[in-house]
Amino acid sequence: MRSTGLVRALNLMVDFPDAVGDGTAMSRFREFFPQTADWFRVSSYGRLHYRAEAPIPDWLRMPRAFSAYGIERGSPTSRATAPWSRTS
Repeated sequence: MRSTGLVRALNLMVDFPDAVGDGTAMSRFREFFPQTADWFRVSSYGRLHYRAEAPIPDWLRMPRAFSAYGIERGSPTSRATAPWSRTS
C-alpha cells in the first residue's frame, strides 16, 4: 500500500451462512470509518489520506461457511474477541 497521497479503498461487507452479519452492514462499516482513515492520516503525519467507500450498503453473503476460507484473523461471531473492535 502506498504511504503517501490518496488511497481509495473499496469495502464490501460480507457475512457467512454460519456467521450472519450483526446489525446492518453500514453500521458495521461505521465502526471502522472514519477511525481507520484517521489512523492512517495520523500515523503518516498527514501524508496519507485513506478514503473508504462501500457502494453496496447491504451484507453480501459468501457461499461457504467462515471456516472454509481459512481466515486466521479475528472472528466474525464475537465482537468481544475481534481485534479490530476493541476499544482500549
